Amino acid sequence: LSYGGSWFWEDLSLTDDTEWLATGLARGSLICVTDGSYDRKRAPDLCGAGWIIHCSHARRSLKGSLVERSTSAGSYRAELLGMLALHLLLLAIEEYYDNSGTNNMVFCDNKSAIYSFQRQYKRVSAGTKHADIHRALRRIQATMSSKHSHHHVKAHQDATKRRSALSVES
Repeated sequence: LSYGGSWFWEDLSLTDDTEWLATGLARGSLICVTDGSYDRKRAPDLCGAGWIIHCSHARRSLKGSLVERSTSAGSYRAELLGMLALHLLLLAIEEYYDNSGTNNMVFCDNKSAIYSFQRQYKRVSAGTKHADIHRALRRIQATMSSKHSHHHVKAHQDATKRRSALSVES
């Protein structure tokens, strides 16, 4: 798959044992969360996202972040990149371990990004904004047999609630 900008994967936190990811995928116990970030004033050509995959059964997590340098950088693109990263990782787990699952949850604070990842793409026209991400998504959807449920979560909850009061799904 080819993308419009340069990708940098940072802080990928992974232990040697990844079997829990495959088991979690099959059980439907994975909780995936992503959040995009963009600051037009500081870095108009950079956007990025942080993400985490947590297994509620094994109580283990995989987390990381990515940054893209692009003339198309923006807050919506950052949210799409985070969703794309999660879906690519879920597809990699599915293919590497040759299994699939249902009811794993994907959370994002951007309703448009969630809609984009729930929508089934037959064709992505050249004029579509962020067409590179939408084309990658179309290929993922065509390949992936797992079905994930996508959910909206309110943004910036940690600023309004005590962090200890937030559930994993908040």
